Amino acid sequence: MAYDAEHFTITEVPSPITQERQNMLRLRNLIATQPARMFNYVESFPKEFTGNIAKLEIHDCKTPMCILGWARAIARTDDELAVYAGLGLSLDEGQELCFATTNIPYLSITRDMAVTVLDHYLATSLIDWSVAQ
Repeated sequence: MAYDAEHFTITEVPSPITQERQNMLRLRNLIATQPARMFNYVESFPKEFTGNIAKLEIHDCKTPMCILGWARAIARTDDELAVYAGLGLSLDEGQELCFATTNIPYLSITRDMAVTVLDHYLATSLIDWSVAQ
């Protein structure tokens, strides 16, 4: 798969694409369409995501880049391991992606930074938050 590092865009997608890759792309696209300001993402769920919203509300971090929150909404589950598996990630990879355990303060991560990291992952299969700094 070609990757344009300067613009952080995927220029071609391999075929066939796995379900996990489709899920990751869907997650990326959903986050990319959200407003960049802080907001209650639970209230912003597209109508197609009708999972257990009451349970998801406890995960209300009010950030547009809440990767785990959006992934839970898409997967319609609060089971963190199931969410990671649905994205083709191990527990360690999922936690690195969703909690940016590298040296970035969690609440300083923007929507655009999250999308950049997801684009990089889709192009390289590597989770690297440094590409967003």
